[in-house]
This record gives sequence, structure tokens and C-alpha cells, in this order.
Amino acid sequence: MHMSLTNAVGGALFARDFLENSIEGMPEWKGLEEAELDRLAAELRKVFATFPVADRPNEAQTEDDLIWPVLEKLGWTEHIRQQPLSRHMTPDALLFADAAAKAQANRVHDAAERYGLGLALAELKRWQAPLDRRDAGAATPAT
Repeated sequence: MHMSLTNAVGGALFARDFLENSIEGMPEWKGLEEAELDRLAAELRKVFATFPVADRPNEAQTEDDLIWPVLEKLGWTEHIRQQPLSRHMTPDALLFADAAAKAQANRVHDAAERYGLGLALAELKRWQAPLDRRDAGAATPAT
């Protein structure tokens, strides 16, 4: 791949060893064609190029203009937002493998039970929010 993965995320989200070595051994990675990776990298660069990082975008703007477009480019097109998992915990989104899984989740009355049908949670934060420490009195996002 022409673009360094560690440059793409600044090395803060994943361990460098994973991005530079381990990921290449995963079957999902091996199944990708070089041209497909180059196309994806170009699409992601376009999303990042239009995102106003200098204006310190807030969480909603970061979600709408960066995170959701990136997730869509990565194939995460089916999701449900703000499903309460417990009285004190409501992740920003539950991501599904496909439309059928989302439709099945939508038929479940209890929002917390929908989590068993999803593949991933998305907890979204504003651009450059510190993820491992408190920010202006808010809880630490990592918790």
C-alpha cells in the first residue's frame, strides 16, 4: 500500500506493530487487492481533505462530516444510533453486518437486546478529543 497506515491514524489508535506488521497476516487484509486499497485510500483522503480540522469541529460536526463518511467508505452502512445499553450507558451507534441484521434488530423491543445482533459499537468523540484522560470536566472517554 502506498500510504503508511501509521500516518493515517497518527499511531495513537492502534499499536504501531499491529499496523505495520500484524494486520498483514490477517485473512481480511490478505483478501484485499492493491487497487482496492489504493481506491479506498483516495476516497478517505477526500473525506479528510474537506474536514475543517483547523476550526476545532465539535462532536456533532466530527460525526457528520468525518466519522460517518469514513465508516461508510469502510463498508459500515447499516447502523442504529443511540441505543441504550443500560441506564447509564448509551453508545453512539451499533453497527451491523448488513441490512438483514439491522432489520432483525429493529424488530427487537428491548434496545439493550439489540446489541447481540450487532458486530461493533461506535463511541464517537469530537476531533482531537483526548481519549485517555478527562477533558473539561467530562468523563474519560476510555471508560
